[in-house]
Amino acid sequence: MDRILCLLVLTAGVLAAQEPGPRARAAVQELGQKIRSLLAAELASGGFEGAVGVCAEKAQAETKRYAAEQGIQIRRVSTRARNVANRPDEWERSRLLEWESALREGKSAPENAQTTTASGDYRLLVPIRVQAMCLTCHGNEKQIPARVGDLLHKHYPEDAAKGYRNGDLRGAFSVVIPRGR
Repeated sequence: MDRILCLLVLTAGVLAAQEPGPRARAAVQELGQKIRSLLAAELASGGFEGAVGVCAEKAQAETKRYAAEQGIQIRRVSTRARNVANRPDEWERSRLLEWESALREGKSAPENAQTTTASGDYRLLVPIRVQAMCLTCHGNEKQIPARVGDLLHKHYPEDAAKGYRNGDLRGAFSVVIPRGR
């Protein structure tokens, strides 16, 4: 009986490890929380000027570290990217444009988009919506303080991530779980 129970537990663990959807959603939640924590800590100590550095350096480094640790690819993407490294690929861009169009038409955007590639990789895209606090760095010219705007221009000379309003689609978390991982 003990052997059967042990075998069932091991089999369940292997099957759970093979389910990419829940794993990808958990990765978005975990990384999102880590980035929000980094940002909140900097906002508390250095204000929005310090937060620019978190997004420019610490968030990217944390994302790379987390992806390597998990054996997955994960990043933030946007059709209006601030960081050129966050520009979407064709599949991501197509989904983002569909969501933006739905929102413009007053419809709700899906909770996510997912697919399995021809090579068997699992892909998940989860929307990121603009919150009121985001507007100090992502709002219109009047909402972004001059010093913050100067820092944004210094870090991101090709910045396209301004002019958002509360509730807008900012972009998405994009996850790729390679086949067999």
